[in-house]
Amino acid sequence: MPYAPTYPTIWPPNYDPDNPNTLANIALIREANESLQDEPFHEHTTGQITISIAGMVGVVLETGISAIPTHCAAWVPPGVKHSGHLGRDSTSIYLNVNKDLCTGLGFPKFPTRYILNNMTFEMMKHLALKLRGACPPHTHEERLVHVALEEVALSKQLPLSFAPLPEHPVLRRLAEDMSNLEVRKRTNANWAKSVGMSERTLSRLVVKETGLSFAKWRVHLTLMDALTWLNNGVPVTEVAHRAGYETPSAFIEAFKRVFGITPGAFRARLG
Repeated sequence: MPYAPTYPTIWPPNYDPDNPNTLANIALIREANESLQDEPFHEHTTGQITISIAGMVGVVLETGISAIPTHCAAWVPPGVKHSGHLGRDSTSIYLNVNKDLCTGLGFPKFPTRYILNNMTFEMMKHLALKLRGACPPHTHEERLVHVALEEVALSKQLPLSFAPLPEHPVLRRLAEDMSNLEVRKRTNANWAKSVGMSERTLSRLVVKETGLSFAKWRVHLTLMDALTWLNNGVPVTEVAHRAGYETPSAFIEAFKRVFGITPGAFRARLG
């Protein structure tokens, strides 16, 4: 998964995220403002769901950056300050949901990330391509949006502590480098040397920025890639190899420690 710089997303023409006269507004987003890497925080009267289709998609909150793995979604409640970011050659879906519907469907009052099953993921892509804006009231499409949102609300959540993406430039560089299988197996000492730090200094920086040990943070970044591969149908044995594990059983054990289920059970839930 690339951790290249991300940029503020560009809304499609006539897209109103706070439109009060519709159940939801939905759009496919492929453009970002590459002349501006930082965007002031803003908030909506609607709830916002961001779905990652491809590339580096993220939501920046006052508490930090939440990267969204492919096939997953991030939920931001109404009134929560945030900004949406998109990497080069990335695609996302934005869905802004009527405040009353957010409450009725039981979405939490705090930001959350979800793993979407295949049906929900494909429904959202279909609706984003078809509607390209406000959902017409009292239509078949409105009923589909309602069902899709119910499915999102019922989806498995990613652990809140999973794969934090620091703002520190050195750690962002390391996160990007770790997506390369050829260097993924470096020791902590070699990673520290690559950024001109002592191993102890780098370890302390990682703990300060992420709340995780360097070893655990590396595992989380690897599993971020693994989620995408599993979503795309790559066999577990091949995923284990790509992730740099010596054996599939070692990968399965690491996956289960973080997500509480095996990769096979995870894939079965996608449907």
